[in-house]
Amino acid sequence: MLSAVTKTFARKVASQLGADASNISQDNLEDSMRKAQEDAEVLRSLVIPLEEEIQALKEKIRQQDELLRKFPDEKGVSPTKSGILPLTPIVDVDIVGPPTSSVHASQKGSTMKSVGSVSSLNEVQTAASTKTVPDPTTTLLEDQSRFAEINQDKMSESSSQGAISSGPQQLCDMCSNYEAQLVKSQQQTQELEKQLASQERTLQRYREDLAKESDFRKEMEEKWNEKKEEHKMQVADLKEKMQTAEEALNELRQTYSQTITEVTDQLVRLSQDREKVQKELTRLQLENENLVGKHSAHSQQLQNEMINLPDKVEDLHELLLKFHEELIAAKVAKEAAEEQVKTFRCENQLLRDQMSAEQQGRENMEDNLTSELVNLKTQLGAYERDRRLNQEKQEQLEPIIESNKRLMEELKSQLTESQKAKSHLEEIVAELRSRVGSLQQELDNAETVQQDFVRLSQSLQVQLEKIRDADSQVRWQHEEDVEECPICRNSFSVTRRKQHCRHCGRILCTNCLPHTVLSGPRKRPSRVCGVCHTLLVKDTAPYFSTEPPHTPD
Repeated sequence: MLSAVTKTFARKVASQLGADASNISQDNLEDSMRKAQEDAEVLRSLVIPLEEEIQALKEKIRQQDELLRKFPDEKGVSPTKSGILPLTPIVDVDIVGPPTSSVHASQKGSTMKSVGSVSSLNEVQTAASTKTVPDPTTTLLEDQSRFAEINQDKMSESSSQGAISSGPQQLCDMCSNYEAQLVKSQQQTQELEKQLASQERTLQRYREDLAKESDFRKEMEEKWNEKKEEHKMQVADLKEKMQTAEEALNELRQTYSQTITEVTDQLVRLSQDREKVQKELTRLQLENENLVGKHSAHSQQLQNEMINLPDKVEDLHELLLKFHEELIAAKVAKEAAEEQVKTFRCENQLLRDQMSAEQQGRENMEDNLTSELVNLKTQLGAYERDRRLNQEKQEQLEPIIESNKRLMEELKSQLTESQKAKSHLEEIVAELRSRVGSLQQELDNAETVQQDFVRLSQSLQVQLEKIRDADSQVRWQHEEDVEECPICRNSFSVTRRKQHCRHCGRILCTNCLPHTVLSGPRKRPSRVCGVCHTLLVKDTAPYFSTEPPHTPD
């Protein structure tokens, strides 16, 4: 039965290993180990009753040995200590003459042989009951040889007793009773010895099977541990790849959204600039047309007017100079208008080229993002297929998982404690993260404030140097000395006129003189720069800030 169970278990394990050799899972290995443990328990349940039966057989042999030891020596058997019929001593037989002596001698010899046989049987039984059984076959052969000797002695006794069958009837009855009990004891002993040898051979075979099963279990545990570690590494690798792909996809989505927003804002801004330039160009064209029409009308008027030249040469020269100046002014205005028109046309063309380049860049970026998105979708599809395959395998392993739920129930208490510890640690981690976030925010705010203060300090130093230099110089700047605005660094032109700050005397553009203050007894508005406005108006915000200064509470 044990060999059949072992073969069945080996076939089950071999079929499981053959079916799942390509992709054996952790739960399948756990199930195999559980079945191996159950089969080992079955083997133990088979071996333990056999060992108990062997112990019972040994106990029976000891009892038989004690029973045989109760037989007395050559003088007879005590009726109070023996379960057989009492033997009368030979001296009590009332037989006279030589036959009596011969019968006595033969009976005495038979009794001595029987006692010797009993002694040898006692020795065999004592050796069989006390000695360990390292080699059951050798022990069985020795016992069989001794039992053969005892049987030969018994046969010689029976022949001698047959030879003297003509003796007294009482002595023959006692001898036959003793011999029957002795033969019965010998048969029982032989049967017990045979059973003991068979049980010991079975026990040895079971021990060998158990050793093989233990080796197989160790091998399965090693394979299970190897596969477990391998699958853990594969799962960790897949999780890491999935997380990396998700992070890359999120980054690409954010980059795409940010790029779309920036391109849209830039297109809106360029469209607005284009509309402004187009309006300015239209205005200049209208102005040019008006000027051309005005001069044309004036020239037509001059042609239609009567030529009334003065009589004096001086008046003629004066009139000629006047007309010449007007002609020069008209040419200058025309050239300025044409130059401005060219400038606006160039700017318009530049804006168009820039918009085209931005549009092309946007299209290229959209193509790149689309290709990357397609690649990511392909990778995501592959990961999704892998996930579905893993899910299908998991569904196939659900029956095995159900069988392992019994083991999971034993771990629920430990899991609960671990979850409590984990929740406590998560609370600590969340608290630490919040503290780190607040500290990081405070650090960012401090760095921002520090950078603002550095920029403010640099600006104040520059302004202080300028104010110090202004004390040693004439504050009012001449228009010929300045070619560009010192704040925005834009060159002055016909449209960007030069304006003086009425407080410091510097020349700035109109955009850099946004403030006005009331000065003089008549409270006339005067245009001033940001620094002078900060110096003159105490309740306003500084030029480098948008909020007014706060007074301490």
